[in-house]
Amino acid sequence: MDAQSTLAVIEYLVSQSAARVGKVDGERSGVAEEYVAIFDELDSLTADEFSEVLAMYLVGSSRVKDFEQAREVAVAAKFSPLEAMAHDINLHVVLARGLEAYRDHVHKG
Repeated sequence: MDAQSTLAVIEYLVSQSAARVGKVDGERSGVAEEYVAIFDELDSLTADEFSEVLAMYLVGSSRVKDFEQAREVAVAAKFSPLEAMAHDINLHVVLARGLEAYRDHVHKG
């Protein structure tokens, strides 16, 4: 997956995740729609594409400190974290942090 495609997927996931945060309890169907959109987007990715998004997620959540290690963990995890990522109410925050860390990494690199 090229960098532009990865960024486009992450931006989409951030927007969908941020949209569901603003929903109140009475708007459960809207929250469910965003979850389905997030799940479907993640599920439509190839294994390589998903591992790139997962690596951003891992770095953004501070579970892994560097992108090389994050990529190794993501490749080994395959699609197992997909459901948890789709349910993560803070997905937009975590991916935004991962994206910022990635940009810093590339800038320093």
